Amino acid sequence: MKFELFGYQVDAAADIVSALEEGYARFNKNGKLTAVSLAAPTGAGKTVIATAVIEQLLYGSDSTTPRTYTTVLWVTDDPSLNEQTKRKMLQASSLIQPGQLVTVDDSLDQKTLDRGKVYFINIQKLGKTTSYVTTGNKRQHSLWDIIGNTIETCGDDFLLIIDEAHKGTATNNGRKSITARLMDGTDGALPPPPVVLGISATPERFVDAITRGGQRTLQPVSVDNEAVRLSGLIKDKISIRHPKESQPGDSTLLSLAIENLKSYDQLWAKYAQEQNEPVVSPALVIQIKAKATDAELREVLDTLAEQWSILDGKAIGHSFQDHSTLNLGTRSVRYAAPQDIQDDQYLRVVLFKEALSTGWDCPRAEVMFSFRTAQDYTYIAQLIGRMVRTPLARRISTDGVLNTVALYLPHYDDDQVAKVVKSLESDEGGLTPSIEID
Repeated sequence: MKFELFGYQVDAAADIVSALEEGYARFNKNGKLTAVSLAAPTGAGKTVIATAVIEQLLYGSDSTTPRTYTTVLWVTDDPSLNEQTKRKMLQASSLIQPGQLVTVDDSLDQKTLDRGKVYFINIQKLGKTTSYVTTGNKRQHSLWDIIGNTIETCGDDFLLIIDEAHKGTATNNGRKSITARLMDGTDGALPPPPVVLGISATPERFVDAITRGGQRTLQPVSVDNEAVRLSGLIKDKISIRHPKESQPGDSTLLSLAIENLKSYDQLWAKYAQEQNEPVVSPALVIQIKAKATDAELREVLDTLAEQWSILDGKAIGHSFQDHSTLNLGTRSVRYAAPQDIQDDQYLRVVLFKEALSTGWDCPRAEVMFSFRTAQDYTYIAQLIGRMVRTPLARRISTDGVLNTVALYLPHYDDDQVAKVVKSLESDEGGLTPSIEID
């Protein structure tokens, strides 16, 4: 691994590999199926742990024999999340090559998946109305057939990984979801994979699905929350700022958020110079109302440019559902895919509506401003969980401000802010930093 793993990450990866090997041995001995669940809080580095697992499977370790011909199918419900996972794997692994990480697309039309590779698929491609699941029209093999043939051919050299495994594993009204069908097989047409690995901050639904099914031996692996907290991967404090009595204009509070961004920028620049560290370019994410008008968007852009001249042109992007450039009179705003935000160093401000709840990991996002109303408190609490990672993957000991995140809620009163705090603190899958109300 290129990354130096924390102790709990090393232990979790080793425990998972051991559980997988036991599962494969169980399958070879008596055909029994296994499910391994990884429970790790948000920010623990689940992708890094999974990368270490795949590395050890394919290339072996001091205590394990390599399974060079293993085929891995990585499943989520979000193509953006898959792309970000691929990127992280290449950053973290010293052995896995780009050609081994394959996004399933129209070009994949072969009897089986290749050995020694990791295939990423979002479940929408397996829906019954898509072109991926039918033959003809230049497609010789449906995706379901390709997966089934691969499981049948590879046997104990196949691994199904379900990321965000709390989603889509339930059975509704007797009908299995696509994820459940992948795990359980489908009446002989799709054999069940010998071993399944489910990854989630909240694995209860995955565990319940395995327990209810009764056909798999469950081997749970969990990460200790306190070990993650001590690692410094999570910010120490969330500062929530909202009007206490009078209601100032949105542009007034947005100006304060921009000043906050400038302050972070100066502190990170100072830290980088003094410590000879990489420069962190903090970002501001702005949650726009669902039906914001062009005039309202132009007002936001005007405020950004007026308060800090660098916040113009390439420095601003959007992650709206429409992936095209926004043309707003004399100004335009380029589209920024969620998975690209962290590495796009030109980007300092991102406008979004709902796209940043999944498939997004941006540790340099230090400030958030929401134009949303108080009814969105649960959604905002979930979103903040995506922002609490530390930019350098460690706590900054020389400046406590760099261990904080600032959140502006101009349309919230005390009662609604209390609900945000409650939602944050009740997030079983996350590590909640201390919360300061300003």
